[in-house]
Amino acid sequence: MDPATQLSGLIGDIHDAALDEALWSEVVGQAGRFVGGPSAAIFSKSAVAGTGDVHYQVGIEAHWRQLYFEKYVRLDPATVGHQLAEIGQPIGVEDLMPYPEFAQSRFYREWARPQGIVDFASAVLDKSPTGAAMFGVFRYEGDGIVDGDARRRMQLIVPHIRRALTVGRLFERKSPAAPRSKRWTASARAYACSTPVEKSSRPTPPAGPFWQPTIFSPRSVVGWSRGMRRLTRRYASCWPPRPPNREAEPRRSICRCAHATARAMSFTCCR
Repeated sequence: MDPATQLSGLIGDIHDAALDEALWSEVVGQAGRFVGGPSAAIFSKSAVAGTGDVHYQVGIEAHWRQLYFEKYVRLDPATVGHQLAEIGQPIGVEDLMPYPEFAQSRFYREWARPQGIVDFASAVLDKSPTGAAMFGVFRYEGDGIVDGDARRRMQLIVPHIRRALTVGRLFERKSPAAPRSKRWTASARAYACSTPVEKSSRPTPPAGPFWQPTIFSPRSVVGWSRGMRRLTRRYASCWPPRPPNREAEPRRSICRCAHATARAMSFTCCR
């Protein structure tokens, strides 16, 4: 399957998972294979408390998963770096420390190497002063360490994962539909479509990961998911991403397509 078709289908599946939590494990596996690894997870951990939990995962044995959060999360030399990383920024081991230093760590010798893991491509989905929620893909010896292509692929899908997780939490609340007032429209656009609105119209984010605006319609969520599936099929033809050429401009870069997608979503979601 060519990368454009794979990306289009993956983004559509991610937004479908926002409405059906049972799809998340399969979607996480697809996302991991797209980035370049057979095992992937959405998880959270605290650098302060030395604890964490896996929310959705594929390809990680229960024994190693339990061992990590019971013992090795405190020994993982990347934990502090994950806490300090920017939200949405793809990172690998070499972005946090010299690889030889990582290979000499107790964490690598006792937890990663016995499984054949050589690197971990990850991105922070959300964080607080004490912990972070992350999406990560394990890279094994046959996959190699995290390279530029893995980072680009991670950067393409992480914004959709963040948004779908947040919408899923909103949908679970089953709040009654609010009147279609100007404030409702501005709030929905500011959250779901990233469309600039006046500061006074933006919802106030409460504490905790994946902030939730107080006004949102489930009907709007369904329309948003369906609209994103249609639009991503249309704009996935822009793969691979390339810098825009103002003179020749053979086709739009992936960034400009994402902007056009967001603008089109504002009509799909809020009509």
